[in-house]
Formats: sequence, C-alpha cells, structure tokens
Amino acid sequence: MDVWVEGMSGSANVFTLSVGGVVVASATDSGPHVTLAWDTTRTPNGPRILTAQVRDAANNGGQDTRAVTVQNGAIHLTLGNKIHAALAGKIVSMRPAVVPGETLVPIAWVCGHASAPAPMTLLGADRTDVDVRLLPFECKAGP
Repeated sequence: MDVWVEGMSGSANVFTLSVGGVVVASATDSGPHVTLAWDTTRTPNGPRILTAQVRDAANNGGQDTRAVTVQNGAIHLTLGNKIHAALAGKIVSMRPAVVPGETLVPIAWVCGHASAPAPMTLLGADRTDVDVRLLPFECKAGP
C-alpha cells in the first residue's frame, strides 16, 4: 500500500497502516512516501476499515480512512469522495500475486485487469468495473 504525505517535518516520519484498528504494517522514513506491505490473505473476507496514519518527530500528523472489502485476499476499492461523477461508485480491485508454496517470497499487488508477474499466481477475483479507457496503464490487461 503506497502512503504519501505532505507538510511533515521529514526528520522521522512514522507511517502506520491499520485494518479495523489493528496495526498491520509500519515504517519510519524521512521521506514523504513509503510502501507498506499488507498480507490480505491473513485478513478475513468482508468489509474492513483501512487507516493510513503518519506522525513526524514533532508529533504532527494526520490520517486517512477508507472502507474496503477483502475477498479471498483481494481488496475492492469503491471510488468516491471527490472523484469525477463518471467514476463514483465504480470498483477497482487490488489482488495479491504470490508464488504458491513459497513462504519467503514477497507479495506483489496487481491492479485491475493486469496479469501477475511470472511465476506468480493471482489470488481473489477482479471486480474492477471502471471503463478500461479510464484505467491507468498498470491496471490494464497485459498483451
């Protein structure tokens, strides 16, 4: 999960990702961006509240909360809140790609209709219903 922040002191930003109030990932970085890993295969299926929070060394901070649905490891994001009306209520799926049987291989996240990198296998269903012309290149089906 990518987390970006603006206006922090930058000396020691603590980024935290929580699901339903339980911290699932955290990192400390002086920059404005981190990527936090969330293994959704360990999260029960159903609606969840995802919260990204950041605090700097001076204890300034903020957070953003989103409602997501976890389904067989996939996250289905319903677009809304300041989005163009043509996209409101549409879904973009984020699916984990794993190497079956391997426990030390990291998870890759695949957006929308995109394919898994070889030799990985995608988990969960793709429920993306955004018009393919409006999807970022990384979320479109491969060749």
